[in-house]
Amino acid sequence: MIFRSRAALTTILAAGSALALITATVGDRAHAEGNLDASYTISFARIPVGEITATVVFGESEYAMSARARAGGVLKALLVDGEASFSTQGTIKGCRLLPY
Repeated sequence: MIFRSRAALTTILAAGSALALITATVGDRAHAEGNLDASYTISFARIPVGEITATVVFGESEYAMSARARAGGVLKALLVDGEASFSTQGTIKGCRLLPY
């Protein structure tokens, strides 16, 4: 995937970082059932330029994660209208998440 917009790339990298943080936060509890919903606003110099929404669901032996990021605010009005999303699912073995 090639991105011509630095803002779109930054938004996608921020979404990935947020999901990695969420995964690391609940990693010790991966063997318990539960879910986590998180929403973040991306801003530069206190000016909102995008948002990220992530969901992580853990079962006894399976998990599912998804994240969606999109440009917004000043960035959307002036430069780019970008959106990115991903999802994954898999099994839990010990404290490791193994994608299908």
